[in-house]
Amino acid sequence: GQYDKAVDCFERNFEIARSSVSGGHGDTSLVDISRVYLGMAKGNAILNQYLHVINHDIKALLVWKTRGTLHTADGAGGGGK
Repeated sequence: GQYDKAVDCFERNFEIARSSVSGGHGDTSLVDISRVYLGMAKGNAILNQYLHVINHDIKALLVWKTRGTLHTADGAGGGGK
């Protein structure tokens, strides 16, 4: 999929929502829902890598949980906690 593009779009949406609400246009629920959508997009963007690590590289999973950075045996980096 186009997960990176989705994350970029939802980040922009979140920034626009924050600016609008701080400027007095709209209510805070716009920011809340934008934050949820952004989090979902970020989660989907790293889901396949996370599942691979769970199934094939438990050491990398433990390092990620303790350090906050996911690095698999093949050297791929990933998202934080």
